[in-house]
Amino acid sequence: MYAVLRNRNYACLWFGGIISSLGDWVLRGALPFYVYARTNSALIAGLTFMATALPWVLLSSVAGVFVDHWNYKRTMIIADLARAVFILMLLLVVVVPQLFWLVYVVSFLEACITQFFNPASVALAPQIVSKDQLQVANSLGSMGASFSRLVGPLLGGMLLSLLGPASAFIADGLSYIGSVVMIALVLVPTTPTEESHQSSPRSEAMTKWMTYWHDC
Repeated sequence: MYAVLRNRNYACLWFGGIISSLGDWVLRGALPFYVYARTNSALIAGLTFMATALPWVLLSSVAGVFVDHWNYKRTMIIADLARAVFILMLLLVVVVPQLFWLVYVVSFLEACITQFFNPASVALAPQIVSKDQLQVANSLGSMGASFSRLVGPLLGGMLLSLLGPASAFIADGLSYIGSVVMIALVLVPTTPTEESHQSSPRSEAMTKWMTYWHDC
């Protein structure tokens, strides 16, 4: 395990993934309780869970097809930056109660983007880790995801109860910025396949759709 983490590139990717995933679960731990406190309705609070679960149903089998035709590192950075922007938009809900509907829009969009971030993270690991260390690297990735699921909701609940909803939203947004910094430090060797994709950007969109329908 320590031998894999001594790989600078994988260590940056691993820590970036943990920080990003931790931000996901901080939001999931705090947002439903915030919605319930605002509305006093278990049904409306439950809709926040549906808003985050629906993208998994709709995109989990599709996102990987598109990600395979993109630059993995760039995809992760753009995904984290987009999620940071969307999450920080929730601060408007705290200031302007009439914008409460943003909770559902942001939750849905953030979860949609996550469906593209995760397969990019998994696909990037084999490019920076040797084959004999890949199994350990995958195990570390699963361990990091489990850690985030365990600790994230607890942190989200603590921030919500001690400092208010804005603190949870800011912490989530900052986690994505921290993830961007770590991922940006990853040095990925350029492969001939990647160069060919970069040299034909106009046909890229058509290739994605044709590959998707072929895989279906």
